[in-house]
Amino acid sequence: MVRGGRFYTCTRPPHFQAYYRGQFDFTSDGVALDAATTAQVYAYLTRTEPLRACAHCFGGTNAMQPHRLLTRDELLRARR
Repeated sequence: MVRGGRFYTCTRPPHFQAYYRGQFDFTSDGVALDAATTAQVYAYLTRTEPLRACAHCFGGTNAMQPHRLLTRDELLRARR
């Protein structure tokens, strides 16, 4: 998702900014497109730590659970 000149791998961070009325800053969950180098975008896409918004996300209406990014192998297995 692109919003406000930032690329996010999840739709939640920019919406949480409004939902929490600026109480929390989720801009670090995205990368600024006008200033990012290819290496920065690659590092963002391949990071191992979850987004800051993940700690505030209930995954819809499900019970709250710890969130983490899937490994490449887990993603490939899930697609089969």
